[in-house]
Amino acid sequence: MADITASVHFYTEGLGVEVFKVTEEITFLSTPGAQDLLALQLAGGDLDRAKGKSRAPGDAVGVDHIGFDVSDTDASEAVVGAR
Repeated sequence: MADITASVHFYTEGLGVEVFKVTEEITFLSTPGAQDLLALQLAGGDLDRAKGKSRAPGDAVGVDHIGFDVSDTDASEAVVGAR
């Protein structure tokens, strides 16, 4: 992830999630009223090196996985379209 600040802004302002916890390399976001967590990890840090990954912030291959479960697809499409 190349720009944690911009990503946090997108998720908090656009999707209404809240910052749950911030560490040196990972910002955890939570969904209001649920126990879901989203982890935004800075690429190329100690955690990556410990796992043998050689990526850097901004690399196109920096995403390991992502998934969403939404109840209102119209609202989620509106948020994605507003970027």
